[in-house]
Amino acid sequence: SASRSSLDLTGYEQGELVFTGQSSAGKAVTTRMLFQGNRYRVEYTVTAEGLSTGDKIKLGWDTFPADTEGSTGESGGFYAFDYDQVVTSAGGEVDNWTRESLADPEEPRPSGRIDWISIRGKYFMSAIVCVNDLLYDLELHDPDAEPGRQVAAIETQYPGEPISFSLYIGPLSYRLLTQQDTDLYGRESTVGLDEMVQFGWLFLRPVLKPATILIIHAFTALHNAIPNYGVVIIIFSVLVKIVLFPLTRKSTEATAKMQEIQPQITALREKLGDNQQKLNTEMMKLYKDQKVNPLGGCLPLFLQAPILFSLFNVFRNAIELRQAGFIGWMTDLSKPDTLFIGGFDLHVLPLVMAGSMFIQQKLTMKDPKQAALVYIMPVFMIWIFWSMSSGLVLYFTMYNLLSVLEQKAVKKTIPPPQAA
Repeated sequence: SASRSSLDLTGYEQGELVFTGQSSAGKAVTTRMLFQGNRYRVEYTVTAEGLSTGDKIKLGWDTFPADTEGSTGESGGFYAFDYDQVVTSAGGEVDNWTRESLADPEEPRPSGRIDWISIRGKYFMSAIVCVNDLLYDLELHDPDAEPGRQVAAIETQYPGEPISFSLYIGPLSYRLLTQQDTDLYGRESTVGLDEMVQFGWLFLRPVLKPATILIIHAFTALHNAIPNYGVVIIIFSVLVKIVLFPLTRKSTEATAKMQEIQPQITALREKLGDNQQKLNTEMMKLYKDQKVNPLGGCLPLFLQAPILFSLFNVFRNAIELRQAGFIGWMTDLSKPDTLFIGGFDLHVLPLVMAGSMFIQQKLTMKDPKQAALVYIMPVFMIWIFWSMSSGLVLYFTMYNLLSVLEQKAVKKTIPPPQAA
């Protein structure tokens, strides 16, 4: 039974709900839940009367979060991703558990002190943060293989005094998750719920995490001034292109120079193909005479890769794009843009992006042997981006169009190759 029938709070206003009942053993149980109007946070306290220190209390979830997006994952082979996950922070390590790994009995379970445990969908999550200095046992189960058992739970022996938890039930937003280091009583602690944000591959996280955080802050700052996320993405792509211009310019110049001397390289291969040592010597001499670094186009791409990977993670998972419209038929930038033409669902942006890539490839590929790639790569990119969010495809489309303009501008500054 509840202490009141309803609780209405706004702003920094706080209020408490108290629930009383009985455990399965007939013992009195009281739970207190403290809320604040502008927080997705709940301070949760359990008091059980008449229990000994040998009795146990368990808190967890019977199922994954509700499917708010219309599907359990993303359609499309390349983009398929299982967003239903259990995430644990134990022993100083954060682990993600999909349905597949939960079903694998050989998968080692987390060990050490448990800081928090969470379940998530694509855009929303709920987490239990351990507050008391107690030892908790962790339970993880596959809901399909073990129906009736909790998907995830923590269990501890009742210490004879109230047990407290902090609950976060809300959006997977980096800004909101970093705020969880302060509880509703104003106490500070290092919770680390921001690790729920997808920062990319674990072995690249030291590089991708700071880049992703910087992009999130820039993206949010732009939206504070411009309320349309589609316009924000366009402006953001221009700003990213400006920031990366020193790197991409060197890459573009190196690629263009290599394309310009490609006929001379082809002629050397036809002339000295049987003498590999002589061929290598003449090609190095050609590179030196033309002031061309054959690896000059690779290093800039390698240096900007962390930024591009971070952008992919941000646009793929940003809750800010959820149900955010742009123009016309683009009513939700978190989903593919869809036009119904002749009874078919047509995604326009991937086609536009492929067209921009086709133009870009035509500008850069001069070797007849690579001509097929001009047509193959755009088709391949249509397949990859067909089911991706329109916000992500809009960004890469703008990036490609800006790259075309950049290549044309840079190419005008490159002197023609000297005669062999």
